[in-house]
Amino acid sequence: MNFFNDANFIAAVEQSFKMYKEHGARSTAKLKPIHTFFAETLKSIFGNQYEYHYIGADFGEMTMLGEAK
Repeated sequence: MNFFNDANFIAAVEQSFKMYKEHGARSTAKLKPIHTFFAETLKSIFGNQYEYHYIGADFGEMTMLGEAK
């Protein structure tokens, strides 16, 4: 079963580039379309048995404990 959709991925990249031009390189706004695409793809593969944390409409960056910050 193919969960990855090329057209949706290209649309997410295009939207990300548009946000980059609009908000600048240092803004996290450019990450939202890409993160949302990958989160939705993972949800379609693994379902709701996991929590998905990503930079999207309702989420921001998270602080992680440990050396991999």
